[in-house]
Amino acid sequence: MKTKIYFSVAIVLAIFASTVVKAQNNAVIKFDSLFHHFGKIKEEAGQVSTTFNFSNTGTDTLKIVSIRPAIGCIASDWTHGPILPGKQGFVKVDFNPYGKPGKFSKGIMVATNAKVPSVLLTILGDVIPRLRTVADSFPVTLGNLLLRTNHIAYMEIKNTIVKTDTLEIYNKWYKPMTISFSNLPACITCKAVTETVLPGKKGMILVTYDAAKKNDWGLVYDFININTNDSTDAAKQITVSAIIVEDFSKLTAQQKQDAPKIDFTTESYDFGTIKAGETAKFSFDFKNDGNSDLIIHKTKASCGCTASTPEKTTLKKGESSKIDIQFNSVGKKGEQHKTVTVISNDPAKPNITLNIKGTVTPKDDPVTK
Repeated sequence: MKTKIYFSVAIVLAIFASTVVKAQNNAVIKFDSLFHHFGKIKEEAGQVSTTFNFSNTGTDTLKIVSIRPAIGCIASDWTHGPILPGKQGFVKVDFNPYGKPGKFSKGIMVATNAKVPSVLLTILGDVIPRLRTVADSFPVTLGNLLLRTNHIAYMEIKNTIVKTDTLEIYNKWYKPMTISFSNLPACITCKAVTETVLPGKKGMILVTYDAAKKNDWGLVYDFININTNDSTDAAKQITVSAIIVEDFSKLTAQQKQDAPKIDFTTESYDFGTIKAGETAKFSFDFKNDGNSDLIIHKTKASCGCTASTPEKTTLKKGESSKIDIQFNSVGKKGEQHKTVTVISNDPAKPNITLNIKGTVTPKDDPVTK
């Protein structure tokens, strides 16, 4: 019995001794330099590299545990094996200046098992910007017409706002290009500042968006049809998007106090586990806890989920309604998370996201039988 006790104690002492040795590792990493300055480098010159050399000046074996370079640079290679006392190692760092004009300073954190475990290396330099080409300024190509973008995003815009944006274009054709528009939606008007753009010249299109005329809510999309005499692609199309929200900025303090208030019994539903091909159904009940009429402007479901229009879209004080949702699991598998966005005239909660989640398993899965 004593022998077993002595043996157990010996194991504990051995583990403790090993831990103490690790905690008191006397490896020391010493770099020849912690900084490297590349000086001035051209943006188009391509990747540059430098090597940071170091020595283990301690009395224990040194090992690099991990290297974490800053965004924009890469630690492409380093000494992976153990470095014995008195031996040398290296860390190679690459930097690509493309798309990074101007002065830069990037850090590379080197973690080791040394007495002082972390070392910060730094690369510096000044990237001379390359001369921008026409393709850089106009990356979108529609036939012989180049554009800065093919998507005008108005982001969030109040339903009372009329906003004008500009779209710069470039004619890379050898002929003058005529610009006109057709079948524009009611909420958009367009004007070509220069209706005929000469070869190798820029032009400008003014796009005016009237949110009230869109008569919609939330994220909406429209299209602008551009007609040209371009022999390669005469008819061109760009996208316009906006997130239309109600303008509550002019409400008085009393109006805010008397405002409608949407209140859902629950804002989430977990349908559990269903078999592929089955449909999960649920109704989100809500009522108007405010003092004036609650108006449901819009309900919009994410892909794979269907939300019905509420039984009532205008609710007096105290009235209730519901939104029926269906989740069709055809073609789905694994964990699912869908949403339904409800947009109303409640100034405190104009947008509410209802969450639907659950798991879809194969038809023959014994778990669901």
